[in-house]
Amino acid sequence: MSKYKIQMTTKFKKDYNKMRSRNNFDENKFKIVIELLSNGELLPENIE
Repeated sequence: MSKYKIQMTTKFKKDYNKMRSRNNFDENKFKIVIELLSNGELLPENIE
C-alpha cells in the first residue's frame, strides 16, 4: 500500500504525454520513480 495517492490531474496528463513523445522516455523507469515517490522513499542516484 502506498503512502500517498497519485492523482491524475490535467497537468499531470499533459506533462506525461509530453514526456512520452520524447525519444529518450523510458516508461518503466517512470513507473519506478512514481512508485518510489508515492511510498515516500528517496530517489536513488541511478535508476536502472
